[in-house]
Amino acid sequence: MYREYADEYKELARSTSDELLRALYLKMAITWEHAAIRFENGGLTSKKAQAEGDQEPQAACAAGRIDVPDL
Repeated sequence: MYREYADEYKELARSTSDELLRALYLKMAITWEHAAIRFENGGLTSKKAQAEGDQEPQAACAAGRIDVPDL
């Protein structure tokens, strides 16, 4: 479900000519991708994530596992 939301925001980003909206849509897509990664890795709670440093979404982005479209 989270990745579906991310895909919707990526499509919105592709379809707009407004740079500010595109940036907002891409930010939302990345946020949903992060949520998907967290869910897939056991659904970390915010307290647990804080205690563990919650580096997975950032690492996934750096490793190219989060697909952000080139516009």
